[in-house]
Amino acid sequence: MTEYLSIEQILISMVVNAVGLLVVASLRSAPPRLVLWVSILSMAAIFVPWTSPIDGGAVALPEFASLQLGGEAMSRIASSFGVDIHRPAPDPLPLVFAVGALWTLSTFVSAARTRRKWRSASYCGQSLQKLAHEEHSRTVQRVRIRRLPGTSFVASTGLLRPEVWIGSRVKHEGQLAAALAHELSHVASGDQLTLFAIVTLERLLWWNPMVWLLGRRARQQMEYACDSRCRTLLGEPEYRRSLASLYLDQNSMESALELPLGRSTLITKRMERLGMKYSLKAKHVAAMFLGALPIAVASNSFADDDFEKRPSLIECHEYLPDGVQYDLSITSDIDTRGEDRNTLRMSLTDATKPGVDEIPKEAGEFLKCLQQVMGVGDDEGWPEL
Repeated sequence: MTEYLSIEQILISMVVNAVGLLVVASLRSAPPRLVLWVSILSMAAIFVPWTSPIDGGAVALPEFASLQLGGEAMSRIASSFGVDIHRPAPDPLPLVFAVGALWTLSTFVSAARTRRKWRSASYCGQSLQKLAHEEHSRTVQRVRIRRLPGTSFVASTGLLRPEVWIGSRVKHEGQLAAALAHELSHVASGDQLTLFAIVTLERLLWWNPMVWLLGRRARQQMEYACDSRCRTLLGEPEYRRSLASLYLDQNSMESALELPLGRSTLITKRMERLGMKYSLKAKHVAAMFLGALPIAVASNSFADDDFEKRPSLIECHEYLPDGVQYDLSITSDIDTRGEDRNTLRMSLTDATKPGVDEIPKEAGEFLKCLQQVMGVGDDEGWPEL
């Protein structure tokens, strides 16, 4: 991952994150699923090979991986401690992403252990299938319903084997129907896979606060989307009452990959949203267009044939075999009358073998490197071995 990442790309992606936050904030009344995907795409901006439109290349920013401290006084102070301040600093990116990868792995391991603990303490609740709305008749057949003793906790987990967890203290039929409808809506929409992507991005990009803000927004939109669906299935008054009563007796049981019915910090926002009608309006389209415009300008990687940095001629010399001296001659005839336009002539001979005009076969890697330096295509007269 860090092989192609640079400080410039990271900074540009953070600008994209900020633009994404502004766009998400402007889509308050837009369909929650749309806002959810805008949030996730904004979170993943770092994985796009951004380049800057300035001079057709990357922005000239300080190379953090090779910072050097100057000053004669600083040098003397550092030397007294045996420190060479002119030595290039190590590249921090591999360590940064290694920490993120380890955190991601530990999160998934911890979530798996938590689910095993829940399973050992729970009992079967498949009898609750009869309370599922007819729209979820197929979804509920592939879901395992578990009851957790002594709690009112409600959540769904599982990528391949979805599980719905409903605490044994949730007994009222209206509450059970609301809890089941909400969690089955998560399962039917594939929200567990979406949550998996959100958690992965948050852990890998742990150093970026805007990614965490976008992740929080994405989680909220998943809840708003399921609330909107349940409002349609159960009716707004009934679902509002059931949701409020579930909140009042909600237990907190933490797991990074759970989709809980909700936490107390969201109750006010979700109750407000229950009365909101979502629709895609012209102002939403305009906001997404204005947000995408600077992003499109910032990325010219898809149209730039020279995105990959060309090697220098000095770098090509590394491919020359030891003990071999080549005589290289390249000429290009450009006749303005159009008869011999763009004709390239090149000769590469081994100086140790006089009279042999053939291109040495062992010079293949050198020729490929030289071809990149010159920017000549295979069909533009470049010789073949």
